[in-house]
Order: sequence, then structure tokens, then C-alpha cells
Amino acid sequence: MTKIVLALLLIGWLWQPVYSQHTDTPAAYASRIQPIVASERVGSRLVHRLDSLQATCMPSRSYVHIVFNRDIDLGFKQRRLDVSLNSYRFQINLLCRHDTIFSSAITLAEDKKYDYHWYDEAVIRQFLYQRNQLYKSEKTASELLADLATPVTYAIYCGDGAPLTVEGAAIKRWVSKKKAAPLLVMLTSFSCETQAFAVAGLRQLQQNGYHLPATTQALVEHIVARNAELVTCSGCLSGLVEKIYPLR
Repeated sequence: MTKIVLALLLIGWLWQPVYSQHTDTPAAYASRIQPIVASERVGSRLVHRLDSLQATCMPSRSYVHIVFNRDIDLGFKQRRLDVSLNSYRFQINLLCRHDTIFSSAITLAEDKKYDYHWYDEAVIRQFLYQRNQLYKSEKTASELLADLATPVTYAIYCGDGAPLTVEGAAIKRWVSKKKAAPLLVMLTSFSCETQAFAVAGLRQLQQNGYHLPATTQALVEHIVARNAELVTCSGCLSGLVEKIYPLR
């Protein structure tokens, strides 16, 4: 009986998932994620393929989460994925239209030097042309990729005791000096959080009697009506994802 029990235990041990069959380094996990992101052009299918990587990882330390899938103008959406494999965290930012991927970028929390990005030159060139006309800007593909891949939290006040954030303090300073120029630059950002900071500052300037040009007012109204989901902070809770403008 003892031999049978030991045999069953051995069989059970042999059949359990092998979580350490791959080298346990950030670069090793990046080498598994990057080929999938590089080869996949359908957003929903990419999530399923990344999810399959968890089979050889610790379930409690691995996940694939869609942080948001938000409108960033002209029918395009930014889709952000948080991926953890054995606690190594990756952020994947996609620019999609109708679930087709036209740009992708991977960043790794444990290695700031690691960087992967790709974009469809013809589609992105047309997107930038139309968007630059809308915003009266001269944005480039490099700026697009950088803005989409940079995590920003929208909060004027955040933390224990609700102190002003760095951005909140800057906006307060600009408003007190009636400086609209920095806010107008922020308004053209591809980051929806950065745009929201600009809207907050420009609205404060208006309350203080500053006159916004009609084109700027139209952009503010456009961003408010678009009401994209933002990464926000409330008190000590950061990383919340919500719409901040009242639904119409």
C-alpha cells in the first residue's frame, strides 16, 4: 500500500505544471512576449495569445488585464494591456481601429532600457495628417508612440492629506500667472490624461476672465464630449480608471 501511495504522489508531482522551465529573468519573458506582439494584428486575438503564456507561470503571479480601450480621435482607440508573468510586469499599448492593430509598444517595469515598438507607416501617416489638422499641431509618429506608452495619472490632488500633485501645482502656477501657452501644448498631447490637465487649467483661466480663442474652445469641448477613460487617483487610491466628465 505504501508503494502505491508513493507511486501516486510521484505521478501527481510529475503532472503538475512546470513553472520554472524558462529562464526567470525579465529579458527571458520579454523574448516570449515580443514575438507574439510583433506578429499579431488583431487586438482581441492578441489578448488570448498573451493569456496562453500563463500556462507555464505561477497563476498567482501572472495575469493579462485590459486597463482601458479608449477613443483617441478619428475612429482610433488606445488599448492598454497590463501583463504579468511570474511577477515581471509589462505594459503593452496598442493603437487600434475596429480591432485591427496599427501600432504597438512594449515597456518593462524592471528594465527601463527595454523598448519595443512598431507601427503601420501608411496608416499612421494618414492618422497624423488628419489629427494635426484637427489640433493645429505638427505631431510626429515618435511623439505618438511616446505619449501612448508613458503612464500618466490624472489628479490635481492625490495622496494622504490630498496634497497638490506635480501637475496640479504647475496648473495652479500657470493660472495665477495667466500663462496659457503650456496648457495649449498639453491640449495637443496624445495622452488623454495630459489633455485632461490642459482642459482643467484652461477652464480655470476662463473662470478668471481669460478669453479662449474659438478654435481652442472647440478642442476643449471636443475632448470633454469624447470623455475618454482616464487613469485617476482618489485620495490614497491610485490607478483607478474612470470617465471624469458628466455623461450627457
